[in-house]
Amino acid sequence: MYKPKTEFLLCGDISINYLHDSNRKKYLSYLLTTYDLSHTVDFATRTQNKSSTAIDNIFVDSSRLGSTIISPLINGLSDHDAQLPTINSIYAAIQNVFVKQKNIKTLTNFQSLLQQETWQTVYQTQDTNNMFNSFLNTFLHIFETSFPTNHRSAKNKNAGITQGIRISCKQKRSLNELTKNSNDPKAKPHYITYCTILKTVIKEAKKKTIL
Repeated sequence: MYKPKTEFLLCGDISINYLHDSNRKKYLSYLLTTYDLSHTVDFATRTQNKSSTAIDNIFVDSSRLGSTIISPLINGLSDHDAQLPTINSIYAAIQNVFVKQKNIKTLTNFQSLLQQETWQTVYQTQDTNNMFNSFLNTFLHIFETSFPTNHRSAKNKNAGITQGIRISCKQKRSLNELTKNSNDPKAKPHYITYCTILKTVIKEAKKKTIL
C-alpha cells in the first residue's frame, strides 16, 4: 500500500514583514529551511494608511511550492486580510476502494440535491437577514440529509455534531462578535434567529444518533 510522505505547513501572524529584507526575516527563513519550509505570501496582508506589510504568512513544504497557489482574501472581519491556499496534487492512501466509491456517490447525491432545490423560500421575503436564515436552514437540511451522522454512544455530548454544524458554530461565534460592536438594530435579531435555527439543527442531528 502506498504510504504518502508526511507533510505539514505553518501559518499565522508572525509579525515579520516579508515585503522587506531584515535580519529577523533572514533568521526565520533560515530556520524554516531546515524543515524544507518556504514562505508563499509576497503580497500585502495588512494595509493601514500608507503602510503595507506582509506579516501574515503561510510556509509550505518546498517540494510543493510549484503546486501551491496563495491568493488574498478580503473578508472584512479584521484589518488583516486572509490568505487562501490551494494545494494541488494531494496524495492520500486509500485503504479500501469501496470507501472511496461510497464517498463519491455521497458527494454526487449532495450536488444533485442542491441542483434540484428551487430555493423558493429564500425569495419569499425582501429582508436580507430572513433570506440568509432561510438559505442556511435549507442548506443545512440538505447537508445533514446527504451526510448523516454515525451512530455513537448517547454518553458522548458531541454525538451528532457534524463538520457542517461545527462550521455553523464558528459562524455563530463570529456573528456574536459582530453583534457586540454593531449599531445596526437588525444585528441582534438576526443573531438570535441564527442561534435558534442552529440549535434546532443540532437537536435533530443528536436525535439521529440515538435512534
